[in-house]
Amino acid sequence: MNAALAQETTQTDDVVTVMDSLGRRARQAASELVHATTDTKNAALLAAAQALRAGTGDLMEANARDLERAREKGLSGPMLDRLALDDKRIESMASGLEAIAQLADPVGAEQARWTVPSGLDIARICVPPGRHRHHL
Repeated sequence: MNAALAQETTQTDDVVTVMDSLGRRARQAASELVHATTDTKNAALLAAAQALRAGTGDLMEANARDLERAREKGLSGPMLDRLALDDKRIESMASGLEAIAQLADPVGAEQARWTVPSGLDIARICVPPGRHRHHL
């Protein structure tokens, strides 16, 4: 778990502030990810998998606190189960990231192509997340 995020989360119960900060960091990361090479993206996925495994203890401790708060707020048993982390679930997340890194990078791949009656050739090409049409 990101140490700064863990500290920020434990220092404040102001969900709006935490979520705003997360959103800003996500937008910044997305703007950098747009230009990342396949190797860079795969390295980030593998590093995230390694960080999950290395931070299992911290994740479990933070999850225990989250579950306690959720119980206090009256979340149902099934919802608590969905929120609960254990070694198997964390390993599944890490393995999932590694599996994604093994997939072909779809950015730049042609998804579909067709020609309209006027003769205009149209292609749908995968673009990075966060990349809008006006950036093409």
